[in-house]
Amino acid sequence: MSNDEIDLQPPYHFKCVKCGNCCSDKNTIVNLTYSDILRIQWDQNLGFKELLDIVGFYVFDEPITNEQKEKMVLPHIETQNGQAFLGLRKNDDGTCIFLNKNKKCRIYKARPDICRTFPFHFHSTPYKDQMEKMNVTIEYAAKAIEFCQGIKKSSPIINNTKWMIIGKLTLENIIRDAIFIKRWNEAVKSNKVKPIAENYLKIITDFSKSPKKPEKKTGKKNLSYKQRIRKKIPK
Repeated sequence: MSNDEIDLQPPYHFKCVKCGNCCSDKNTIVNLTYSDILRIQWDQNLGFKELLDIVGFYVFDEPITNEQKEKMVLPHIETQNGQAFLGLRKNDDGTCIFLNKNKKCRIYKARPDICRTFPFHFHSTPYKDQMEKMNVTIEYAAKAIEFCQGIKKSSPIINNTKWMIIGKLTLENIIRDAIFIKRWNEAVKSNKVKPIAENYLKIITDFSKSPKKPEKKTGKKNLSYKQRIRKKIPK
Protein backbone atom coordinates (compact mmCIF):
# COMPACT_ATOMS: atom_id res chain seq x y z
CA MET A 1 0.00 0.00 0.00
CA SER A 2 1.23 3.50 -0.79
CA ASN A 3 2.45 5.57 2.16
CA ASP A 4 0.40 8.43 0.74
CA GLU A 5 -2.76 6.49 1.63
CA ILE A 6 -1.91 5.90 5.30
CA ASP A 7 -0.52 7.88 8.20
CA LEU A 8 2.03 5.94 10.25
CA GLN A 9 1.80 8.38 13.17
CA PRO A 10 -1.01 8.53 15.73
CA PRO A 11 -3.89 9.06 15.86
CA TYR A 12 -4.34 5.78 14.00
CA HIS A 13 -7.13 5.07 11.55
CA PHE A 14 -8.88 1.74 11.07
CA LYS A 15 -12.15 0.16 10.05
CA CYS A 16 -12.30 -3.45 8.92
CA VAL A 17 -13.59 -3.65 5.33
CA LYS A 18 -13.68 -7.47 5.36
CA CYS A 19 -11.23 -7.80 2.48
CA GLY A 20 -9.86 -11.07 3.89
CA ASN A 21 -6.25 -10.13 3.09
CA CYS A 22 -5.06 -10.74 6.64
CA CYS A 23 -6.55 -14.27 6.53
CA SER A 24 -5.12 -15.14 3.12
CA ASP A 25 -1.41 -14.35 3.30
CA LYS A 26 0.65 -17.47 2.57
CA ASN A 27 3.63 -16.14 4.49
CA THR A 28 1.81 -15.33 7.73
CA ILE A 29 1.67 -17.77 10.65
CA VAL A 30 -1.26 -17.06 12.97
CA ASN A 31 0.56 -17.83 16.22
CA LEU A 32 -1.48 -19.54 18.92
CA THR A 33 -1.09 -19.27 22.67
CA TYR A 34 -2.43 -22.08 24.83
CA SER A 35 -5.37 -19.82 25.79
CA ASP A 36 -6.19 -19.37 22.08
CA ILE A 37 -6.23 -23.14 21.61
CA LEU A 38 -8.50 -23.71 24.60
CA ARG A 39 -10.87 -20.91 23.54
CA ILE A 40 -11.27 -22.37 20.04
CA GLN A 41 -11.66 -25.89 21.43
CA TRP A 42 -14.43 -24.82 23.82
CA ASP A 43 -16.19 -22.64 21.24
CA GLN A 44 -16.18 -25.33 18.55
CA ASN A 45 -16.65 -28.23 20.99
CA LEU A 46 -13.63 -30.01 19.51
CA GLY A 47 -12.30 -33.36 20.61
CA PHE A 48 -8.58 -33.94 20.99
CA LYS A 49 -8.18 -35.50 17.53
CA GLU A 50 -10.11 -32.63 15.94
CA LEU A 51 -7.79 -30.20 17.67
CA LEU A 52 -4.81 -31.86 15.99
CA ASP A 53 -6.44 -31.08 12.64
CA ILE A 54 -6.52 -27.31 13.22
CA VAL A 55 -3.23 -26.69 15.07
CA GLY A 56 -0.03 -26.69 13.01
CA PHE A 57 3.55 -27.06 14.22
CA TYR A 58 5.49 -25.01 11.68
CA VAL A 59 9.15 -25.94 11.19
CA PHE A 60 11.50 -23.90 8.97
CA ASP A 61 13.34 -25.78 6.22
CA GLU A 62 16.55 -23.91 7.04
CA PRO A 63 17.96 -23.05 10.49
CA ILE A 64 15.96 -20.09 11.80
CA THR A 65 17.80 -16.79 12.14
CA ASN A 66 17.58 -14.37 15.07
CA GLU A 67 15.82 -11.91 12.77
CA GLN A 68 13.13 -14.48 11.96
CA LYS A 69 12.70 -15.32 15.65
CA GLU A 70 12.15 -11.65 16.46
CA LYS A 71 9.30 -11.52 13.96
CA MET A 72 7.51 -14.37 15.70
CA VAL A 73 4.99 -13.46 18.37
CA LEU A 74 5.89 -16.47 20.54
CA PRO A 75 9.06 -18.46 21.32
CA HIS A 76 9.79 -21.70 19.47
CA ILE A 77 8.71 -25.09 20.80
CA GLU A 78 11.15 -28.00 20.88
CA THR A 79 9.74 -30.93 18.88
CA GLN A 80 11.00 -34.16 17.39
CA ASN A 81 11.29 -32.30 14.07
CA GLY A 82 13.25 -29.36 15.49
CA GLN A 83 12.23 -25.88 16.58
CA ALA A 84 8.56 -25.32 15.71
CA PHE A 85 6.09 -22.45 15.96
CA LEU A 86 2.46 -23.07 16.84
CA GLY A 87 -0.18 -21.65 14.51
CA LEU A 88 -3.51 -22.25 12.83
CA ARG A 89 -3.35 -24.63 9.90
CA LYS A 90 -3.85 -23.26 6.40
CA ASN A 91 -5.57 -24.47 3.27
CA ASP A 92 -3.42 -25.40 0.28
CA ASP A 93 -3.90 -21.91 -1.18
CA GLY A 94 -2.55 -20.29 1.99
CA THR A 95 -5.89 -19.11 3.40
CA CYS A 96 -6.88 -19.77 7.00
CA ILE A 97 -8.90 -22.95 7.48
CA PHE A 98 -11.58 -20.91 9.26
CA LEU A 99 -12.10 -18.39 6.43
CA ASN A 100 -15.35 -19.16 4.60
CA LYS A 101 -16.21 -18.49 0.94
CA ASN A 102 -17.63 -15.07 1.84
CA LYS A 103 -14.30 -14.08 3.43
CA LYS A 104 -15.79 -14.21 6.92
CA CYS A 105 -14.23 -15.89 9.96
CA ARG A 106 -16.10 -18.98 11.14
CA ILE A 107 -14.70 -18.61 14.68
CA TYR A 108 -14.82 -14.82 14.95
CA LYS A 109 -15.90 -14.68 18.61
CA ALA A 110 -13.19 -17.21 19.56
CA ARG A 111 -10.52 -16.02 17.11
CA PRO A 112 -6.85 -16.00 18.24
CA ASP A 113 -5.43 -12.93 19.97
CA ILE A 114 -3.16 -12.16 17.01
CA CYS A 115 -6.31 -11.81 14.89
CA ARG A 116 -8.02 -9.64 17.51
CA THR A 117 -5.12 -7.19 17.58
CA PHE A 118 -4.66 -6.90 13.79
CA PRO A 119 -3.88 -4.46 12.16
CA PHE A 120 -1.89 -3.31 15.18
CA HIS A 121 1.30 -4.49 16.82
CA PHE A 122 1.66 -4.05 20.58
CA HIS A 123 4.94 -3.97 22.45
CA SER A 124 5.69 -3.81 26.15
CA THR A 125 8.54 -3.56 28.61
CA PRO A 126 7.08 -5.29 31.70
CA TYR A 127 8.55 -5.27 35.16
CA LYS A 128 9.47 -8.74 36.42
CA ASP A 129 6.33 -10.63 37.49
CA GLN A 130 4.27 -7.42 37.44
CA MET A 131 2.27 -7.45 34.24
CA GLU A 132 -0.10 -4.78 35.54
CA LYS A 133 2.75 -2.27 35.21
CA MET A 134 3.40 -3.00 31.55
CA ASN A 135 4.33 0.01 29.46
CA VAL A 136 2.32 -0.82 26.33
CA THR A 137 2.87 0.89 22.98
CA ILE A 138 0.83 0.54 19.78
CA GLU A 139 1.70 0.85 16.10
CA TYR A 140 0.60 -0.58 12.77
CA ALA A 141 1.81 -4.13 12.14
CA ALA A 142 4.19 -4.49 9.20
CA LYS A 143 1.74 -6.82 7.43
CA ALA A 144 -1.04 -4.26 7.88
CA ILE A 145 1.02 -1.59 6.15
CA GLU A 146 1.62 -4.10 3.36
CA PHE A 147 -1.96 -5.11 2.58
CA CYS A 148 -4.66 -3.99 5.07
CA GLN A 149 -7.31 -1.95 3.25
CA GLY A 150 -8.85 -0.65 6.48
CA ILE A 151 -6.04 1.61 7.71
CA LYS A 152 -6.30 4.33 5.10
CA LYS A 153 -6.50 7.97 6.18
CA SER A 154 -10.15 7.96 5.12
CA SER A 155 -10.97 5.35 7.79
CA PRO A 156 -12.24 6.47 11.24
CA ILE A 157 -9.80 7.25 14.05
CA ILE A 158 -9.62 4.33 16.47
CA ASN A 159 -10.78 4.27 20.09
CA ASN A 160 -7.29 4.20 21.57
CA THR A 161 -8.43 3.20 25.09
CA LYS A 162 -10.34 0.20 23.75
CA TRP A 163 -7.41 -1.00 21.64
CA MET A 164 -4.90 -0.57 24.44
CA ILE A 165 -7.04 -2.80 26.67
CA ILE A 166 -7.08 -5.46 23.93
CA GLY A 167 -3.33 -5.09 23.48
CA LYS A 168 -2.56 -5.40 27.20
CA LEU A 169 -4.68 -8.55 27.57
CA THR A 170 -2.99 -10.05 24.52
CA LEU A 171 0.48 -9.29 25.86
CA GLU A 172 -0.41 -10.87 29.20
CA ASN A 173 -1.46 -14.06 27.40
CA ILE A 174 1.77 -14.03 25.38
CA ILE A 175 3.86 -13.67 28.56
CA ARG A 176 2.01 -16.55 30.23
CA ASP A 177 2.44 -18.71 27.16
CA ALA A 178 6.17 -17.93 27.00
CA ILE A 179 6.48 -19.26 30.56
CA PHE A 180 4.58 -22.38 29.52
CA ILE A 181 6.80 -22.91 26.47
CA LYS A 182 9.99 -22.38 28.50
CA ARG A 183 8.91 -25.10 30.93
CA TRP A 184 8.12 -27.46 28.04
CA ASN A 185 11.48 -26.85 26.35
CA GLU A 186 13.33 -27.48 29.60
CA ALA A 187 11.43 -30.73 30.10
CA VAL A 188 12.26 -31.83 26.54
CA LYS A 189 15.97 -31.13 26.99
CA SER A 190 16.02 -33.14 30.23
CA ASN A 191 14.10 -36.03 28.56
CA LYS A 192 11.12 -35.66 30.91
CA VAL A 193 8.59 -35.49 28.07
CA LYS A 194 8.53 -36.79 24.51
CA PRO A 195 8.63 -33.77 22.15
CA ILE A 196 5.67 -34.73 19.98
CA ALA A 197 2.66 -32.61 19.03
CA GLU A 198 0.18 -34.91 20.72
CA ASN A 199 1.93 -34.55 24.07
CA TYR A 200 2.09 -30.76 23.88
CA LEU A 201 -1.60 -30.42 23.04
CA LYS A 202 -2.58 -33.04 25.62
CA ILE A 203 -0.89 -30.99 28.36
CA ILE A 204 -2.71 -27.88 27.15
CA THR A 205 -6.14 -29.53 27.11
CA ASP A 206 -5.52 -31.01 30.57
CA PHE A 207 -4.13 -27.73 31.90
CA SER A 208 -7.40 -25.88 32.26
CA LYS A 209 -11.06 -26.77 32.39
CA SER A 210 -13.82 -25.17 30.36
CA PRO A 211 -15.15 -21.92 31.88
CA LYS A 212 -18.62 -23.38 31.40
CA LYS A 213 -17.87 -25.80 34.24
CA PRO A 214 -16.33 -23.79 37.08
CA GLU A 215 -14.72 -25.70 39.89
CA LYS A 216 -16.54 -25.83 43.22
CA LYS A 217 -15.11 -23.76 46.04
CA THR A 218 -13.26 -26.04 48.42
CA GLY A 219 -11.72 -23.46 50.72
CA LYS A 220 -8.26 -24.55 49.58
CA LYS A 221 -5.79 -21.97 48.37
CA ASN A 222 -5.60 -21.88 44.58
CA LEU A 223 -2.28 -22.82 43.02
CA SER A 224 -0.38 -20.05 41.28
CA TYR A 225 0.02 -20.11 37.51
CA LYS A 226 3.65 -21.26 37.73
CA GLN A 227 2.76 -23.94 40.31
CA ARG A 228 0.09 -25.31 37.96
CA ILE A 229 2.63 -25.51 35.15
CA ARG A 230 5.10 -27.37 37.38
CA LYS A 231 2.45 -29.95 38.20
CA LYS A 232 1.71 -30.54 34.51
CA ILE A 233 5.22 -30.40 33.03
CA PRO A 234 7.98 -32.18 34.98
CA LYS A 235 11.36 -30.48 34.97
